[in-house]
Amino acid sequence: MSGPKGYDVELELQLQRERELAAQRRSWAATYESLVELRKEIRRDAVDFDVTVALSRAGFESARCENPSNADLDELARFQAAVEVVVSGARRARTDAHALRTRSVLAGRINSPASEANPSTRDVIPPLAERLAELLAEVPDTVRGPLTRQVAELGATDADGSSTSWLTLTRTITDAVRVSRDEELRARLARELESVIARIDGPTADDLRAQLAAAAGSTDVERLRPRLLAAVAAAERESERAHVVRSAIEVWRELGYVADADLVDLTLAGGSGLLTRDEWPDHALQIRLASDGLGLGTNVVALTETDPRRDLEVEEESCRDIRSFMRGLDARGLSTKLSRHKAAGELPVQRLRHRDSSPTTAIKAEQDAARREQN
Repeated sequence: MSGPKGYDVELELQLQRERELAAQRRSWAATYESLVELRKEIRRDAVDFDVTVALSRAGFESARCENPSNADLDELARFQAAVEVVVSGARRARTDAHALRTRSVLAGRINSPASEANPSTRDVIPPLAERLAELLAEVPDTVRGPLTRQVAELGATDADGSSTSWLTLTRTITDAVRVSRDEELRARLARELESVIARIDGPTADDLRAQLAAAAGSTDVERLRPRLLAAVAAAERESERAHVVRSAIEVWRELGYVADADLVDLTLAGGSGLLTRDEWPDHALQIRLASDGLGLGTNVVALTETDPRRDLEVEEESCRDIRSFMRGLDARGLSTKLSRHKAAGELPVQRLRHRDSSPTTAIKAEQDAARREQN
């Protein structure tokens, strides 16, 4: 059975567990980072809210949050839910603080002249202004300041609320609140998806983060969700495939084969790669990765014109490495089964028509030539 061979490869449960824990740890870190940012916002706004205490009440002590155990990682969903509870609590505390400050500002500006004659009116503001103060507490600082001034000016001249300007101003503030609430919803959805993106790394993760950052509102984020989840799932599958190829190349190198630096990328891209041996100056072992799974295929190829008897010898020599190769993968957590094989000499050895100083470059040229012939 020394001719072309196929191997079915699966990640063993322990390896799957290790990879999942690593992904969960990255997601946990991304979630915890949102708490770090929340603390900064609270300090900046001088809000009386303790994130650490709030998390502790939810069952997550500070040390546990910063350095979760494997058992903690299995509670990732509960940790994320607790973080959202803390974020909501901080938002309520911030809104209450802003409402008090806004009301104080309005009372000072609306009642300044009257309070000099009657100090009891100093903290009293018109009912409409009272209601708008509550709404203004929800909008960003950049919007709250100018709108608060408008409410103060109108309250000072039309305390009984008879002017239609109150209606116009109420609409403006209500619109601002609606935008602010959507931004809060968008932020919550973005935190959730950011923790999913954190499961992967590399250019795909960077691209997904850029798409998420470009999503202007909650509707845009939700529209992005299916595509993002699919992209992360595809990246994780590709990561498994890359792990199989890298592990296989490690084993082959231990068995005396030589692999070019770009062999992993070439194989993952759907091409075939070549492994050479010093004792095979005119031959190489060609490897391929299944297009839809973790299967590997191998066959001996000739790099130049060769004697069929020598082709047969090389095929026989490659056969001696089968068991060692499978044991090497098994030691790396990859269960491997020989799923198909041909006997030595049963099929003619494939001959590459393009010889180059680099065997991998040679097979690239071979593949390019084949595509040109098909076209």
